Amino acid sequence: MYLRSNPKKIAYILGTFPYPTTTFIDREIVEAKRKGVNIILLAIRHPLPFEMTPEVKRLADETNYILPVSWLRFVWSNLHYAITRPWVYLGTFCYLLTRKHDTLLSRIKTLFHFAEGIRATDLLQRECVDHIHAHFADRAAIVAMVASRLLGLPYSLTAHANDIYVSPVMLQEKIAGARFTVTCTAYNKEHSFLWIKS
Repeated sequence: MYLRSNPKKIAYILGTFPYPTTTFIDREIVEAKRKGVNIILLAIRHPLPFEMTPEVKRLADETNYILPVSWLRFVWSNLHYAITRPWVYLGTFCYLLTRKHDTLLSRIKTLFHFAEGIRATDLLQRECVDHIHAHFADRAAIVAMVASRLLGLPYSLTAHANDIYVSPVMLQEKIAGARFTVTCTAYNKEHSFLWIKS
Protein backbone atom coordinates (compact mmCIF):
# COMPACT_ATOMS: atom_id res chain seq x y z
CA MET A 1 0.00 0.00 0.00
CA TYR A 2 1.11 3.60 -0.57
CA LEU A 3 1.83 4.18 3.15
CA ARG A 4 5.11 2.26 3.10
CA SER A 5 7.64 4.59 1.56
CA ASN A 6 5.85 7.15 -0.59
CA PRO A 7 7.24 10.68 -0.10
CA LYS A 8 4.30 12.30 -1.89
CA LYS A 9 1.71 14.52 -0.25
CA ILE A 10 -1.58 12.71 0.35
CA ALA A 11 -4.91 14.36 1.14
CA TYR A 12 -7.26 12.44 3.42
CA ILE A 13 -10.89 13.41 2.88
CA LEU A 14 -13.26 12.52 5.71
CA GLY A 15 -16.90 13.20 6.55
CA THR A 16 -17.03 14.41 10.14
CA PHE A 17 -13.62 14.40 11.79
CA PRO A 18 -12.52 13.58 14.36
CA TYR A 19 -15.36 11.37 15.54
CA PRO A 20 -15.63 9.28 18.74
CA THR A 21 -16.46 6.02 16.90
CA THR A 22 -13.75 6.25 14.21
CA THR A 23 -10.64 6.14 16.34
CA PHE A 24 -9.20 3.57 13.89
CA ILE A 25 -8.85 6.44 11.40
CA ASP A 26 -7.05 8.54 14.02
CA ARG A 27 -4.61 5.70 14.68
CA GLU A 28 -4.02 5.16 10.95
CA ILE A 29 -3.21 8.83 10.40
CA VAL A 30 -0.95 9.05 13.44
CA GLU A 31 0.97 5.93 12.37
CA ALA A 32 1.29 7.11 8.76
CA LYS A 33 2.63 10.47 9.94
CA ARG A 34 5.04 8.69 12.29
CA LYS A 35 6.37 6.80 9.25
CA GLY A 36 6.97 10.06 7.42
CA VAL A 37 3.89 10.26 5.18
CA ASN A 38 2.94 13.86 4.43
CA ILE A 39 -0.83 13.94 5.07
CA ILE A 40 -3.18 16.87 4.59
CA LEU A 41 -6.43 16.41 6.50
CA LEU A 42 -9.66 17.66 4.97
CA ALA A 43 -13.06 17.06 6.60
CA ILE A 44 -16.51 18.03 5.44
CA ARG A 45 -17.82 18.88 8.89
CA HIS A 46 -16.59 19.78 12.36
CA PRO A 47 -17.47 17.24 15.05
CA LEU A 48 -19.87 17.93 17.87
CA PRO A 49 -17.92 18.59 21.09
CA PHE A 50 -16.49 15.47 22.72
CA GLU A 51 -13.54 14.70 24.94
CA MET A 52 -10.45 14.29 22.76
CA THR A 53 -7.06 12.92 23.68
CA PRO A 54 -4.19 15.39 23.12
CA GLU A 55 -3.15 13.40 20.04
CA VAL A 56 -6.63 13.60 18.48
CA LYS A 57 -6.89 17.28 19.41
CA ARG A 58 -3.69 17.90 17.42
CA LEU A 59 -5.24 16.14 14.42
CA ALA A 60 -8.38 18.27 14.74
CA ASP A 61 -6.25 21.42 14.87
CA GLU A 62 -4.48 20.35 11.64
CA THR A 63 -7.71 19.62 9.79
CA ASN A 64 -9.03 21.89 7.04
CA TYR A 65 -12.84 22.04 7.09
CA ILE A 66 -14.97 22.35 3.97
CA LEU A 67 -18.03 23.61 5.86
CA PRO A 68 -19.09 26.18 6.69
CA VAL A 69 -18.18 28.24 3.62
CA SER A 70 -19.32 31.73 2.70
CA TRP A 71 -21.76 32.04 -0.20
CA LEU A 72 -19.43 34.52 -1.88
CA ARG A 73 -16.56 32.02 -1.76
CA PHE A 74 -18.86 29.23 -2.96
CA VAL A 75 -20.10 31.23 -5.97
CA TRP A 76 -16.56 32.39 -6.84
CA SER A 77 -15.18 28.84 -6.71
CA ASN A 78 -17.89 27.51 -8.98
CA LEU A 79 -17.44 30.34 -11.46
CA HIS A 80 -13.68 29.84 -11.40
CA TYR A 81 -13.86 26.14 -12.33
CA ALA A 82 -16.77 26.64 -14.74
CA ILE A 83 -14.58 29.12 -16.64
CA THR A 84 -11.12 27.55 -16.29
CA ARG A 85 -12.15 23.86 -16.57
CA PRO A 86 -15.61 24.02 -18.18
CA TRP A 87 -15.71 20.52 -19.69
CA VAL A 88 -14.50 18.85 -16.51
CA TYR A 89 -16.74 20.99 -14.29
CA LEU A 90 -19.92 20.47 -16.35
CA GLY A 91 -19.02 16.88 -17.21
CA THR A 92 -18.60 15.97 -13.55
CA PHE A 93 -21.82 17.75 -12.59
CA CYS A 94 -23.80 15.95 -15.32
CA TYR A 95 -22.14 12.62 -14.53
CA LEU A 96 -23.19 12.80 -10.87
CA LEU A 97 -26.66 14.04 -11.74
CA THR A 98 -27.35 11.21 -14.19
CA ARG A 99 -26.12 8.28 -12.07
CA LYS A 100 -28.69 5.95 -10.51
CA HIS A 101 -30.03 7.12 -7.14
CA ASP A 102 -32.68 5.32 -5.13
CA THR A 103 -34.42 8.48 -3.94
CA LEU A 104 -34.75 12.14 -4.86
CA LEU A 105 -33.21 13.05 -1.48
CA SER A 106 -30.16 10.93 -2.32
CA ARG A 107 -29.74 12.74 -5.64
CA ILE A 108 -30.04 16.15 -3.93
CA LYS A 109 -27.40 15.11 -1.37
CA THR A 110 -25.07 14.11 -4.21
CA LEU A 111 -25.40 17.61 -5.67
CA PHE A 112 -24.50 19.08 -2.27
CA HIS A 113 -21.46 16.79 -2.21
CA PHE A 114 -20.52 18.07 -5.67
CA ALA A 115 -20.52 21.60 -4.18
CA GLU A 116 -18.39 20.36 -1.28
CA GLY A 117 -16.03 18.81 -3.83
CA ILE A 118 -15.59 22.22 -5.47
CA ARG A 119 -14.61 23.71 -2.11
CA ALA A 120 -12.29 20.76 -1.44
CA THR A 121 -10.63 21.40 -4.81
CA ASP A 122 -9.94 24.99 -3.76
CA LEU A 123 -8.34 23.88 -0.50
CA LEU A 124 -6.30 21.07 -2.07
CA GLN A 125 -5.03 23.17 -4.96
CA ARG A 126 -3.23 25.39 -2.45
CA GLU A 127 -1.66 22.33 -0.83
CA CYS A 128 -0.24 20.84 -4.07
CA VAL A 129 -1.19 17.27 -3.15
CA ASP A 130 -0.26 14.25 -5.27
CA HIS A 131 -3.03 11.83 -4.28
CA ILE A 132 -6.48 11.97 -2.66
CA HIS A 133 -7.77 9.29 -0.29
CA ALA A 134 -11.37 9.14 0.96
CA HIS A 135 -12.21 7.37 4.18
CA PHE A 136 -15.66 5.82 3.72
CA ALA A 137 -17.25 5.19 0.35
CA ASP A 138 -20.04 7.67 1.01
CA ARG A 139 -20.02 11.48 0.83
CA ALA A 140 -16.24 11.65 1.30
CA ALA A 141 -15.78 9.50 -1.83
CA ILE A 142 -17.97 11.81 -3.92
CA VAL A 143 -16.00 14.84 -2.71
CA ALA A 144 -12.77 12.99 -3.55
CA MET A 145 -14.08 12.06 -7.00
CA VAL A 146 -14.98 15.69 -7.80
CA ALA A 147 -11.63 17.03 -6.57
CA SER A 148 -9.80 14.24 -8.40
CA ARG A 149 -11.39 15.16 -11.72
CA LEU A 150 -10.89 18.91 -11.35
CA LEU A 151 -7.27 18.60 -10.20
CA GLY A 152 -6.36 15.73 -12.51
CA LEU A 153 -5.21 13.59 -9.58
CA PRO A 154 -5.83 9.95 -8.71
CA TYR A 155 -8.02 9.08 -5.75
CA SER A 156 -8.48 5.98 -3.65
CA LEU A 157 -10.94 5.06 -0.95
CA THR A 158 -11.40 2.93 2.13
CA ALA A 159 -14.76 1.15 2.41
CA HIS A 160 -15.89 0.18 5.89
CA ALA A 161 -19.43 -1.03 6.63
CA ASN A 162 -22.38 1.35 6.72
CA ASP A 163 -21.13 3.05 3.57
CA ILE A 164 -21.34 -0.12 1.48
CA TYR A 165 -24.24 -1.99 3.08
CA VAL A 166 -26.84 0.64 4.04
CA SER A 167 -28.25 2.45 0.99
CA PRO A 168 -24.95 2.86 -0.88
CA VAL A 169 -24.93 5.63 -3.47
CA MET A 170 -22.91 5.24 -6.68
CA LEU A 171 -20.74 2.57 -5.07
CA GLN A 172 -19.89 0.94 -8.40
CA GLU A 173 -18.84 4.27 -9.92
CA LYS A 174 -16.76 5.26 -6.90
CA ILE A 175 -14.86 1.98 -6.86
CA ALA A 176 -14.42 1.90 -10.64
CA GLY A 177 -13.01 5.45 -10.67
CA ALA A 178 -10.59 4.87 -7.81
CA ARG A 179 -6.97 3.92 -8.39
CA PHE A 180 -7.47 1.36 -5.61
CA THR A 181 -9.95 0.52 -2.87
CA VAL A 182 -9.11 -0.75 0.61
CA THR A 183 -11.49 -2.46 3.00
CA CYS A 184 -11.22 -4.10 6.38
CA THR A 185 -12.60 -7.62 5.77
CA ALA A 186 -12.59 -10.28 3.06
CA TYR A 187 -16.40 -10.25 3.19
CA ASN A 188 -16.44 -6.52 2.41
CA LYS A 189 -14.01 -7.12 -0.46
CA GLU A 190 -16.27 -9.77 -1.96
CA HIS A 191 -19.34 -7.55 -1.50
CA SER A 192 -17.62 -4.58 -3.15
CA PHE A 193 -16.36 -6.76 -6.01
CA LEU A 194 -19.94 -7.88 -6.68
CA TRP A 195 -20.88 -4.20 -7.14
CA ILE A 196 -18.21 -3.86 -9.84
CA LYS A 197 -19.48 -6.97 -11.65
CA SER A 198 -23.16 -6.01 -11.46
